[in-house]
Amino acid sequence: MKKLLSYIVMALALLFCACLAVHAQQVVYKMPKEGNFMRYLVEEGDTVYIAHIRAAYCTAKGNARRNWRDYYRLVHNFGKVYNYAIEAGRLKREIDSTYAATNMSSSMQSKYINAVQDELLDKYEPVLRQMTYSQGKLLIVLIDRETGVTPYDIIHDYKGSAAAFFWQGIAKMFEGDLKKHYDPADKDAETEELVQLWYQGEYPAIYRSIFGKDPEIAVVPKMGKKEIARQQKEAKKAARDAEKKRKAEERAARKAAREAGRAARGK
Repeated sequence: MKKLLSYIVMALALLFCACLAVHAQQVVYKMPKEGNFMRYLVEEGDTVYIAHIRAAYCTAKGNARRNWRDYYRLVHNFGKVYNYAIEAGRLKREIDSTYAATNMSSSMQSKYINAVQDELLDKYEPVLRQMTYSQGKLLIVLIDRETGVTPYDIIHDYKGSAAAFFWQGIAKMFEGDLKKHYDPADKDAETEELVQLWYQGEYPAIYRSIFGKDPEIAVVPKMGKKEIARQQKEAKKAARDAEKKRKAEERAARKAAREAGRAARGK
């Protein structure tokens, strides 16, 4: 038996080496980037064209999947909220690193969190108000996935138990639960499948296979209304200052021209 296994291992090793040798002999020619050209390779005088075919997904309908409506809703909602869950993870890491780096006192932490809260409300409140209940509940569990803690724990750690209790009560009114944990092995298995497809770049493909069009993926806003208004105000002020400078330069040029003219007449 051991001798048979050694023969099998040896055969697999030889096959692997042979594959490497064949691959080393292949010459892949890359076509110019401009235009819709295909790549190709030439092997022993034969030309083989190479094309990347986008993945296609077949999703069951009707009785074949009793919860197919829920699954389609999940696929649709996922693209609407996942970028915000990713942003939540980034923000939590940023806040925690700021805490660790600056060694803030309790009062300083409170002021810092209040400032962050005001900025986040200004930036995200208009978007969050447009989310549906199902999108909000999906965002809750995805935040737990991306941060490692539930939204309830995040509020509790940063704003205190009273704030966490208050917002948990608000969530319960809309059939939500800020304490709900992400369960990729059971209840959230389909969501985790979408996460993996997202990072593989295949989420648009499964969305198209269901809805026949490209997904509407949410784009996280870079600035809030206050920041946009501030930048617009600064831009207008800069434009006014530039106009004043231009007019002053024109007046100085006309004055210099008049003085040069008088000097020429005096000679």
